[in-house]
Amino acid sequence: MESRSQFTFYRSFADALKRIRKNADRADAYDAICNYALYGIEPDMDKLPDAAAIAFDLIRPNLDASKRKAESGKRGGNAKQAESKPQANRKQTASKLQANRKQGETASEKEREIEKEKEKEKEIEIENECCYPLPPTANAELAEVFAAYTDRINPFASEMVRAELEHYVKAVGKEVVLWAFATALDAKKATWPYIQSILRDKERRGVKCLADLQTQGARRGDDKPRPKERRSFSELIAEQEGMT
Repeated sequence: MESRSQFTFYRSFADALKRIRKNADRADAYDAICNYALYGIEPDMDKLPDAAAIAFDLIRPNLDASKRKAESGKRGGNAKQAESKPQANRKQTASKLQANRKQGETASEKEREIEKEKEKEKEIEIENECCYPLPPTANAELAEVFAAYTDRINPFASEMVRAELEHYVKAVGKEVVLWAFATALDAKKATWPYIQSILRDKERRGVKCLADLQTQGARRGDDKPRPKERRSFSELIAEQEGMT
């Protein structure tokens, strides 16, 4: 890793490092971050204090992402990004002209194409929205949830997602939140709205741990209606005669 003249130090970094109570440990964390970001020097994690090592591990993915972004800019990434929007506009205009040239195209088909183009534009706008990396935290359970989210779901997230994760870790517990991540991945719907719907349902049902999930699953199985036993015609006649 070549040396750099500067790097982005987010406010969330400072907020997390403030939670390290010992001044010496906090100074070690600052040194590790600056040496890695500016000079590419890997810290000796065995010699770092535990609090400083945890903070560095959580911040390191953001530092790596910033470095890749800076290198992309040097290779002309900025110019490519500036050209992407006009190019998208040209493609959109060309597709509309081509659609107008088609013979026998019905009005409903044109409307569907316009709706699809609008949906694509909305997706591009959502992807280009300003998102921030999840900040590190001194809470061990919350830190594990943040790490799992950035590694398995989305490396960048808004402050709203961070606040929601904190809420659900307190409401249903760390293990239930991690279970929701795995459920979304298995369903191939690894998005925050899908995960949020799962956690919201479990909070509404009063789930506090994985044992509650298993208990509710067993209860729902017992509540299923059982098929009635079939009786013969002679048994039905005998029952009617006994009632008279």
